[in-house]
Order: sequence, then C-alpha cells, then structure tokens
Amino acid sequence: MFAVRRCQWIVLTVTLLLGGGRLPLFGQGTTGITVPDGFTVEIAAASPLVQHPLMAGFDDRGRLYVAESAGLNLDAAELLTQKPNYIRRLEDTDGDGKFDHTTIFADQMTFPSGALWHQGALYVASPPHIWRLEDTDDDGVADRREAIVGKFGFVGNAADIHGCFLGPNGRLYWCDGRHGHEFVDEQGQVRSQGKAARIFSCRLDGSDIESHCGGGMDNPVEVDFSAEGEMLGSVNLFYEKRGDCLVHWLYGGVYPRRDQEAMIAEFRRSGDLLPPVLDLGHVAVSGMTRYRGNQWGDAYRGNVFQTEFNTHKVMRITLAREGATYRAVAEEFWTHPSPDCHPTDVLQDADGSLLVIDTGGWFRNGCPTSQIAKPEILGTIYRIRRNETVHHDDPRGLLIDWPVISISRLVELLDDPRPPVAGRAIAAVAARGDEAVGALATALDPSSSLAVRRHAIWALTRINSPAACAAVRVALADPDPAARLTAVASVSTTRDAGAVDRLLELVQADEPPVRREAATALGRIGDRRAAPALLEAARRQVDRALDHAIVYALIELNDPAATAAGLADSDAQVRRTALVALDQMEAGNLSSDAVMAALDTSDADLERAALEILKRRPQLAEGIDGRIGQWLTEQEASDSRQATARGALLGFLRESELQKAIAGWLSADLPRWSQRVLLEAIARSDLERLPEVWRKPLAQRLADGDEEQQSLALAAAAPHPELFHGELQAVVDRQAAPADTRLAAAAALARDKPALAPSAFATLMDALADTSPPLTRLQAAEALGAAELDARQLAQLVAKIEHLGALELPAALRAFAKRPVPQLGDQLVAALAHAPGLPSLGARRLEEALREYPAEVQQAAQRLVATSATSPAESQARLNAALAELAPGSAERGRQIFFGAQAACSACHSVAGEGSNIGPDLSKIASIRTRRDLLEAVTLPSASFARGFESYAVATADGQVFTGVLRRESPEAIWLRLADRSEVRLPRAEIEEMSPATQSIMPEGLLKTMTPAQRSDLVAFLESLK
Repeated sequence: MFAVRRCQWIVLTVTLLLGGGRLPLFGQGTTGITVPDGFTVEIAAASPLVQHPLMAGFDDRGRLYVAESAGLNLDAAELLTQKPNYIRRLEDTDGDGKFDHTTIFADQMTFPSGALWHQGALYVASPPHIWRLEDTDDDGVADRREAIVGKFGFVGNAADIHGCFLGPNGRLYWCDGRHGHEFVDEQGQVRSQGKAARIFSCRLDGSDIESHCGGGMDNPVEVDFSAEGEMLGSVNLFYEKRGDCLVHWLYGGVYPRRDQEAMIAEFRRSGDLLPPVLDLGHVAVSGMTRYRGNQWGDAYRGNVFQTEFNTHKVMRITLAREGATYRAVAEEFWTHPSPDCHPTDVLQDADGSLLVIDTGGWFRNGCPTSQIAKPEILGTIYRIRRNETVHHDDPRGLLIDWPVISISRLVELLDDPRPPVAGRAIAAVAARGDEAVGALATALDPSSSLAVRRHAIWALTRINSPAACAAVRVALADPDPAARLTAVASVSTTRDAGAVDRLLELVQADEPPVRREAATALGRIGDRRAAPALLEAARRQVDRALDHAIVYALIELNDPAATAAGLADSDAQVRRTALVALDQMEAGNLSSDAVMAALDTSDADLERAALEILKRRPQLAEGIDGRIGQWLTEQEASDSRQATARGALLGFLRESELQKAIAGWLSADLPRWSQRVLLEAIARSDLERLPEVWRKPLAQRLADGDEEQQSLALAAAAPHPELFHGELQAVVDRQAAPADTRLAAAAALARDKPALAPSAFATLMDALADTSPPLTRLQAAEALGAAELDARQLAQLVAKIEHLGALELPAALRAFAKRPVPQLGDQLVAALAHAPGLPSLGARRLEEALREYPAEVQQAAQRLVATSATSPAESQARLNAALAELAPGSAERGRQIFFGAQAACSACHSVAGEGSNIGPDLSKIASIRTRRDLLEAVTLPSASFARGFESYAVATADGQVFTGVLRRESPEAIWLRLADRSEVRLPRAEIEEMSPATQSIMPEGLLKTMTPAQRSDLVAFLESLK
C-alpha cells in the first residue's frame, strides 16, 4: 500500500456548466439507434466528459467510476512503462440522468478493465495486479493504492484480467485470460501458477485465493450472479473456430478450447469439457449484467444484457432452468448503426435504466474488426430508459441514516424493492456480525418473502461464524427450492461441516440445481462420508452439469477406497463416475484391470471414458490390442463403437505390440467397417516412421483394393513415399484411376528424393490448369514446390508461372530455390512480370526463391516487386479508391467467384459448411464486418488478424523459421498451418523463439486479380452472409 503523488492535472475537475447552460457533449449521437418499442435512448456522458470509456461501476452515492483508455494501442512493456490509462469518476449533480462533473480518480494505470465499489474502496483489475483504491479524504482522487493479488501475464490486447465483481457471498471475483498467472507469498514461495484462463475469487483483503474454474478459452470478460449465487459469464474464443458465448461457470469446471491441450492439462477434469449456455458466434462479447428489481416489469427481472463489440449491439438474453443448468434465448435489444461504435460494457443504474459503454474507435490490438485505429472516434455512455418504469423514491437509499440504523430495520430492508438498497442492507447487517444472527435467523422463517430469505442467507454467509452457519443450516429444509439452493451455496462457500448430513440427503433427492450445488458443497467440505452418497446420486438421472459436480466432488474427497466401490456397480453411469474420479484424484491409484474392465460394456459413455484414460495413461493399456481385435471382428458396429475403435487405434499406434497386430488385421478378412477404420487411423496418425510391418499390406491395398480402400491406403502411404515409390507410381500411371487419386499419388511422390517421373510431373502440371478447382491447383503447386525437379522440368514450370494466381504462385516458386538453374533466371523474371499472382509474393518470398541466382536476376526481380509494392499510405489510398469503385453487385455471381478458380477464397474459408477451415468461417461475416472491413480483408490481409487466426514466427534449434497459424498445442508440441496449407509439428524442446508475425498467410494482391465488377460481386456475396 502506498500514497499516490498527485500530478497537477489529476486534481482538476470539470463541471460542464457555462453561464448557467450546459456545455454540449460530443459523442456519436443517438440517431439511428434501435431499441424495442417503449424504450428511449439518450446520451449520459460523452466528450469532453469521457474519451474512451471501457467498463464502469457505481458507488453507494451514485457516482460512476469509469475505467478509461487514453486511446493508445500499446504492448505490455509499453503499458508498464507509460501507464497511460486511468479511472475517471463521473457525477450527475442535478439528478437528470446526465453526468456533469468529472474527476480523474486514479491515473498511472496500465489497462484498467473493471470498477467495483464496495465498502469504501474501488477494486480494479489492471495487469499485472488486482488493485484496491481508496480516497481517504473524499476529494475525488485515490490517495491509497494496494496491489492485493498478482501477478498476471498480459500482452496489451485486452484479453487478460477483468473485474472485479462482487459475489453475493461477499467474495471478490475476476476473470483472467489465457496469459498466465503466478502468485508468490511473502516468503517468495510460488503458491499458484499456470497459463490457462481462469475465474478467480478471494476475500476483500486479497487472501484465500481460489480458482473457481478454467480452461483453454481465450478471454473470459465479465461475470454476474443469479439470485441464488450461480455464476454466469461472457467469454470469447470458447471454441477453436471462434465461439463467443454466455457460460454457466461451474465450480471446478474445465472448458474448451480443445486445441489448447497444454492449458486443459492444468486441471483435474470431470469428463468431457463443459459446454456453454449460449453460443452467439463471432461477435466479440464484452460486458454483461443481470437485471435486478422490478422497474422494467417482471419480464425483465433476471434477464442478462450482454454487449457485443463487433456487432455494435446489446443483446437481451432470457434464461430458463434446464436440468442442473440453464438454456437461453437471445434477441437484439440495442443496436447502433455506426461501425465505429464498439460497446464494451452494460450496467444497471438505481432507477432501473441501463447504461451502455461505447469505447469508440481507438482499439486495434487484437481487435476482431479493422486493424486501423481511430482514436479520433470518441466513446459515449448511453442511457436506455423504459417509458413504463416502476419508480421508487430515493432509489439508492441516500436518505437512510446507514451508520445508526438498527439491525431490525436492516433486516426489513432486505425486502426492499430497490436493488441498491437491499444490496447495501446485506452488507450493513453482515457487518454487525453475531449481533445480527438472531434477527437474520428469524428472517429465514418460510413466512418471510423469498427475497428476504435469500438475502438473509447471504448476510449470514458473510458473517461466517458458528452461529451464522447454524442459522443457514435451517434454510437447507426451506420449502422453496430457490431458498434451498441459496442455502446450499452458502454452506459450500463456508465449507460448513455441520451441514453434511442434510447435504447427503439433498444430493440424492431434490431439484437438479440443488443436487448439483449439494454435490459441490460436499466436495468442498471434504467429509469422506459423502462418497457413497455421491455414487448413489450418479445412479439417478443426471445431466452434464450435475454429473460434473458429482465427479468433481469425488475428486476433491480423494477417497479411493470408497470411490472404487462404484467400479463394481451394475449401473454403467455409476461405474463411469467412479472410474473418472479415480483417474483424476490425487490418490486414485487406478489399476489397468479396472480400466480395461470398463471397456467390457455396451454403454458408449463408459467406453469412451475408459478409452480417454488409457490414451492419457498408456501404461494402463495392457492387452488393448486384444480388445481392439475383438471389436474389429464384429460384423456390425454402431457409430459410437466405430469411433471408439478408431480412437483406440490412434491412441496406441506407437505401441509395438499393437503395430504388429495392425499388420495382421490389414491382411485379414475383416468386415468392411473395420478395414475402413484401420486405414483411417493410419492415415490420421502422426508417426514419424511407418512401421515396416505395415508396408506390405498397405502396398497390397494400393495395388488391388477397391476405390475406397485405395483412397484410404493412399492417404496412409502418402507421408512415407520412400516406402511406396513403385506403388505410388503405379497409381499415377493407372489411367482408369480417378483424377484426384492420381494427383494425390503424384503429390506424394514429389516429396520423395528421386526425381519425378515424367508421368507424375505431367499429372501435377495438368492440375495447374486454370480450369482446375482452387484446391487442386494449390495441391499441385505445393507438390511441385516441394519436388526435386530437373532443369528440363523447371523450364516447363517457368512456362506455367505467367499463368499462376495469388494462391498457387508462392508455393510453386519454391521449386526454383530448391534447385537453382541460373540460365532460367531471365525467363523466370519475365514470366513473373505477367503472373496474376505477382502482388502476392512480396520482396521477402522473392528474395528467398532467387537467393542463388545471378545478381542481375535478383535485381530485376526486386524491381518487379517494387513496381507492385505499395506503402501503407498508398495501400489505404488504393483501398479508398476500390471502395469508391464498388457498384451494386450480384451476390450469386460473387458466390461463384468465392468458390471459383480465380479468387479461390474457399481454399481457406468456408461458408455454410462448404470450403476449407484454414481461415475463419465466413458464414455470418457481414453481421460483424462493414463493407470497408470486408474489402480491406481482401486487399490488405496482413492489416487485420481474426482472433484465433493470428500468425506466428517460430525459430527452431536447427536454424529454421516457420511462419503460420497456430492450429493446436499440447504439452509436448505445437502445430502450425503454413502459407502453403501444409501443417508442421514442432516439438517444444526444439523451439528457440516464438513471436507474433506481421504477415498473414493469406496471399496479398487478390484484389488486383479481379475486375471492378468482380470485386463488387464478391463484396456483395460477403455482405449477404449474415
């Protein structure tokens, strides 16, 4: 904790009055904003009052604390050095709903993302710490700062820590993005560390830090709580292919992304990764709030309002209970017409109105829309009112004499319809400690309203004394399941051992949410008597949320003897529960016999759980080859059995005994599904060397298998052409074979060291024809670029160069670097001058390709590039000119261009399931991108990276540098998708440096290959994708 030196400008305040009149506010305005009938929108604050607001929160007096950006896009090191951002305090001095007075409450902040006022202090997440800020002399400036939790990693792209948020149990919560944390105690000992995203909580002084849940997701942003204490939150990049979601964050839960294996490995898992409540698509969710009170009517009570940065919207989300969790329906509530409006937060004022925070156009670090920062587009705070609002006098309770109010009056205020008053009453009565327990216990009588009972439980939770805990136990028998759920959440928070007997009953027989929370409480309390009851609870109807709570509770109990009893149960669900818990608990000591026995089942869930354990713990897989052999001999197999067999094969392909068994199965007369699964597993494996025992049976399938078997055998053999040279050449020469099969065989041969035979070379050259599909042309170009071509073949390829487009030219050009032929240099440069794809090359690629050619050839090539290269200013001018040129186009013709041979967009992108998944799915791209954004993405692909598709440059120990998109990670390796669409596995032990790249793998210059009419049609098609 330290005192803050006050810079002169900090203590200046601004009151927007001039000659008795109000100064004008300069924001984006309300024109064109749409809201439902019966609602209105007004500006509550804009410039000069605020510049770039981010997130905000009210204090008890109605003053608004705004985390604000200075409008600069800086990385972590720059933020730590400059600390340009700040917390602003706004006041509405005349109560008209428009703020008119401002003070800089705290300057010198890195990137503040949240503002929670509680008990006289402001709690703010600003990396690398969680801060407690106090204004001890009430002059509007924080003069005491205390870093209560840290440190957290960050990079400056806003995907780091956000908060804080007050739980009804009185604890602080915050979100941490996937940039890591490390907590060190006063003795310098590391108490917690990790790289995964998490939701944390702690006491108000920063002690008792708990990880509530976590996973591979990129950026959890905000959380809020149901009246019963359940946590809901907004999160971005929940899935590998985007997915910005509303999630019910369960205690101990582990969530996607599945491609972030190293992150997920940091947690003990209850089974499959947990799903969201609602997937909103690629919208960049940001702030959220749960609506409290009755000011807008009962239809709005408990609704979640969530802002979307990309779409300029606030969504209204209606929740309904479904089993032990929720289902949700979203609808547009507030929409701004400007593409430069970027909502980052929404919060409820005491009068029931909503404030929407629009940060303006400054942000671009990791921004999912345009990468052009527009700090001149200032932010605005909007207010949404409902015409028919229930009005309450003194909505914040400012006329209440809080310091001297009696306990009995505080208990009465627990039923107050004004949410800020009831919330303040909870905190105030809790502050009275045991003195208030008697009155609060009386309030728990079922004759009291449900609101009073819930609020009394939360007050007792915060008191957390023996007497308070005893009072809460009574509520475990409340006739209303909502009150019981609240009481169970309370004893879970306090870990009240005295509640165990009642919890053992509730976990087996109550409403699903109560059972879920009872299981959670039993795990947190840690009384091992709970294990049999939890196993019994698993027998009864459970959904994934309840299943998670039961399994995770057993994991926390860490009682292997009691849990192992479930392995012998007749119910498959009980056996799966016990199996997963034993696998994950610290003292589980799971045996091979137990896991292998679990495979003797017709229950798909149990079978899948056992297989997942075996793949992670192969030392337990003794006899797995025999079990797989049994499956493969079954004449008929369900989809789940086929998936299990395929997964088992993939999981244990490195085991020598299984490799020998596979060789036998490949030669055996097995059912057709078994043959297909065997070949699929081999084709999908990442073995560096193909087992020698597989060569002969695979060669036989290549020679005389039917069309399906040949195709699968080819996929299995292609990564190992040195073992199948003759067989692959025979496929190429087999004129009756399908064209794509012959091309795949020729492409495989191109990776082998011997020179390409004339027929294989001709097959690849034919595939470069303009009439070939984009992916076919690219496959051929990649193969030719990888091949060891002789001088004659290179001369023939030179003749093709002048016809190659932006997609295939960079790949094909690599052939000339592999075997330089100096006498072809002039012809190559001449061909490049006419190539449609020349603008996609860039100086660096051309330099790499011609490094061994004569200096005059290199100079001529660089002059070529210079004539097609443009400066950033020229690029923007060209973009503006292209934008002005756009005419009304045909979406149907644009679709043909998208999936056609020239632009070849579908080689990397998909629409409605058609196309490739290398780049982002564009099925709804027009709902989040403007016309200019769409044209910029085509014109200047390196100016903008969609989140989750950023390029990285990776330097390895052998001196190579790979640039591509990070596809997935594991504790042992990463996988990059390169510009030529190939995927490379890089062991972490061999990586020397990994850093963000500035060059997209999407080729530059696509715009230049199209006529103005074609550009208009393509943009028309993209604009139709909503």
